[in-house]
Amino acid sequence: MFAIFLILAAIMMLQYGMSGLFFLFSGTFLLKFYIVLIIFYFIWLFAIAKELPFLLPDDVKIPVQFLKYSLWIPIVILSLFLLVEFLANVFPSLDWENTMIYVFAILYGIYMIVTLIDVLLIARLVGAVEQQQKPTVSNIFGNLLLLIIFPIGIFVLQPKINSFFER
Repeated sequence: MFAIFLILAAIMMLQYGMSGLFFLFSGTFLLKFYIVLIIFYFIWLFAIAKELPFLLPDDVKIPVQFLKYSLWIPIVILSLFLLVEFLANVFPSLDWENTMIYVFAILYGIYMIVTLIDVLLIARLVGAVEQQQKPTVSNIFGNLLLLIIFPIGIFVLQPKINSFFER
């Protein structure tokens, strides 16, 4: 992900000179960049939730259908954040900050609760496939930490997930 950021910085410098770098580090651009990164993170989680249940043992029950549908909720909420930011730039005469603050607070609360449930269920799913039985609390907690620590967790968990499919 950092490589994408460096490529984007080089393109902005080539196109706009040093003023492109100032735009790149402005708050609105970084906010959009991080929201796009988070959307990619949820797409990665969705791919895990879609493929790993085929490797689950029969005695372990994880609500996979709920997980598949609930992973779309944060993606939709983050897309709404980007849409409202775009509309606020297109129509600056409207008072977006005062009218949308309560809606954003409610949506952000829903986003955080659903994200916590999703990441916890995926940690259980990875632990169950890894142990081929009901996962222990320590295994769930370790996978949960790896999923929460986004860039490092991908580099540790993805080879482990790939090895599940090689067996």
